[in-house]
Amino acid sequence: MQNQEKTIIHRHNLQSENFAHYSEKENQVETKSGGVFLFHETIFDSLQFIQCGYSLNHNEQIHIDIEKEVLEMHFRISGASCIQRSGKPIDLTHGNNMLTYQKDNKQEILMCPVKDGSFFEIRIGISHFEKLMYEFTKHTPNLYRGDAMAITPTMYGILAQIVNNPYSTKMKALFLEAKMTELFLLQMQQNIDHKHHTSFSYGQRDRDRIYETKEIIEQHINEFLTISKLAQLSGMNRRKLMQGFKELFGTTIHVYITEMKMEEARRLLLEEDKYVNEVADYIGYKNPQHFISAFKKKFGVSPGKLKNRFDSASSSM
Repeated sequence: MQNQEKTIIHRHNLQSENFAHYSEKENQVETKSGGVFLFHETIFDSLQFIQCGYSLNHNEQIHIDIEKEVLEMHFRISGASCIQRSGKPIDLTHGNNMLTYQKDNKQEILMCPVKDGSFFEIRIGISHFEKLMYEFTKHTPNLYRGDAMAITPTMYGILAQIVNNPYSTKMKALFLEAKMTELFLLQMQQNIDHKHHTSFSYGQRDRDRIYETKEIIEQHINEFLTISKLAQLSGMNRRKLMQGFKELFGTTIHVYITEMKMEEARRLLLEEDKYVNEVADYIGYKNPQHFISAFKKKFGVSPGKLKNRFDSASSSM
């Protein structure tokens, strides 16, 4: 792989004077061996929101040119890669997120073949959060070292809100900045929690099985999979599966399933205009009242009231 010609992707400088105004653009990059990246970029006030879909037929060596000092929030939805950071390889696969304080002016990435890869990235120039960034980078530099961790259901929900937001120009900029802050705080807390966790108790095979279990949960959001069923599908015993899942993802299987269902329910209510009973049935609740109670516990409002508020707000715009 060392002799393979690299594909170069340029990242714009995020100095505040260069991005005083709001802009959106599409950018397509073809790789040296026939792959393609399609970027949709929204840029304003030293912030860059990047939504990327890509298709690769072979392993690709990617070289990314960036300016010094930028905070990168990366969310890998599908596909896998290995990133070189300060001489350290970091494996990043679907369902992972990473928060990195980037001081170097380049990034070397080995991207794996995938038909429908996708990721979401937010880049924050130092001038945007100068005081905040200074305090965090001064006192907690290890929080930005680029550890790959699981995208939580709440993170997935915020990413969906960003991608499907109903706003434009100035209102969209305010909305995106607010959501960026939410994601930043979630990633920060996840990194802080990760520092206090002990190392994973089991081997690589068990780690892979637990990640496969997480995928099964996400792919069967309309079912209530029991621990026994998941243990059977993963080939692990119940105790090891439950303990390993909690160590890797910082939450129990039951809580993760419920969180995924509630985030999907909100998406169906607001983005696909489904009725409450339809949503309850779709995500596997035989009793709509049980769904309403779980939804209200999660979001502090019933699904019907949330839908009515959104419909009213949309009609007044």
